[in-house]
Amino acid sequence: MLDLHRELYLLLVKKENKIWSVSEQETIDNDIKAILERWWHTREIHFEKPSIESERNNLLHYFTKVFPLALEISDKRLKYTWQAMGFDPGRLSSPAQFPVLKFGSWVGGDRDGHPFVTGQVTKNTLLSHRKAAISILKDALVNLAARTPFSDTQHTVPDILSNAIQRYIAIMDKAAAEALKRNPGEPWRQFINLVVAKLDNTLEGNFEKLSPNSWYAAPTDLQKDLDIIKQSMLETGMSRIVEDLIFPIERKLQCFGFHLAALDIRQNSEFHEKALEQLLKAASIEDWEYSTWNEKKRIEFLNHELQSNRPFAVSWGAIGPEADQLIDCYRVVRDHAMVYGYEGIGSFIVSMTRNLSDLLVVYLFFREMGMQHMPFQIVPLFEIIDDLQKSHEILDSFLLHPFTQSKNKDRHTIQEVMLGYSD
Repeated sequence: MLDLHRELYLLLVKKENKIWSVSEQETIDNDIKAILERWWHTREIHFEKPSIESERNNLLHYFTKVFPLALEISDKRLKYTWQAMGFDPGRLSSPAQFPVLKFGSWVGGDRDGHPFVTGQVTKNTLLSHRKAAISILKDALVNLAARTPFSDTQHTVPDILSNAIQRYIAIMDKAAAEALKRNPGEPWRQFINLVVAKLDNTLEGNFEKLSPNSWYAAPTDLQKDLDIIKQSMLETGMSRIVEDLIFPIERKLQCFGFHLAALDIRQNSEFHEKALEQLLKAASIEDWEYSTWNEKKRIEFLNHELQSNRPFAVSWGAIGPEADQLIDCYRVVRDHAMVYGYEGIGSFIVSMTRNLSDLLVVYLFFREMGMQHMPFQIVPLFEIIDDLQKSHEILDSFLLHPFTQSKNKDRHTIQEVMLGYSD
């Protein structure tokens, strides 16, 4: 249905153009009628509850088809309005001067009452986000290559571009030979083809099988290559081409990166209590019934434990249903972050946050999985009236806690807070 809506939208936009002849207008009308007929015979709603995979695919439709286009439209409107108001155009000449839009999701990361969101689901979701983000960038670069067939017989090729091509010939080997053979005498296309080949390697992900520097370790590395393209074009007097073709790619890279959207990890405070009890019992802690402790005892225990880097479980075998699920989830997040960076991971949300201990216990799980150095934010989700009324006290205690202060001391941090709709 979403694809049908999009097809219809594009045809309606096309129909608004006044250049079409009568026969061409009739062809567009017939195409619209054909879509309407397909729409009429297509079921609009699911008869079964959608799976996590179908939810994720639905979301990816917007992330890949709608938001990149919305970003371009938003940027053009901002630029036009800025100039129309008489402000200096030079103040909006590079992506760094534009507002950074960030996207997030919890489909595939929300475990609160959702038994089907396993560690494998979260792993697949993070990889799907990454693949979609890199594919957006690759498609944009392939389009750029098709639109920049600039010849070395008409231009003096800047050193920065020719040097980069020579450097990639040594790195990319077979891919370099194919890129050079495909577009002889067109150095800009050749270099862009090399960048696309490097993105393909990045998308593939089998880095240990690749030669060094033949993939992008981070979005900043791709930006360096875009800078080479941009600078070489500016040196050759192609400023309008830079603004029209390079700028939108830089903005996609800036806002989507290699991660597309940050995936939030959400779990219920009661689930955390059960998981911690199982860990304490596995570690042979005599008084392991954490759920029976009052808040004062919990805080004293957590404060003491957070001063140590010692985990409770030496090996993560079968500890208990909640603990096993939690360890599986955190392991996936940790491993993904270690390979691909932190940008794809959002907040660790604690639904039904009632007290300070509900937030501090997540630090303990970070310690358990060796994640205490990772910059993930813990976010309270206040859902019932009593918790909302004391939420300011919980937040004060959390933000002033030495462990929170220590994690935030080197970062400019904005604390995210969520308010539930239950009450």
